[in-house]
Amino acid sequence: MASEVCPRLLLTAREAAQALAISQRTLWELTQRGELPALRLPGRGIAARALRYDLRDLLAWIDRTKKAQAEATPVQANGRGA
Repeated sequence: MASEVCPRLLLTAREAAQALAISQRTLWELTQRGELPALRLPGRGIAARALRYDLRDLLAWIDRTKKAQAEATPVQANGRGA
């Protein structure tokens, strides 16, 4: 029986930024503005500052961003934006 690998549910800031193809600074700004939730892991010292990003939150942010952009730029009959 092959061992099953459990998918990672939480990503580091570096991994989340790479997954979204944005800089870590932009990721931090989105987090600070409350647009992208992050989890602060319990711990002491440096570990207490460790943030993780839920993959589902990243996907939800992508969907919200796409929807907002689609509403802001209606497509005309010729397929081009207004």
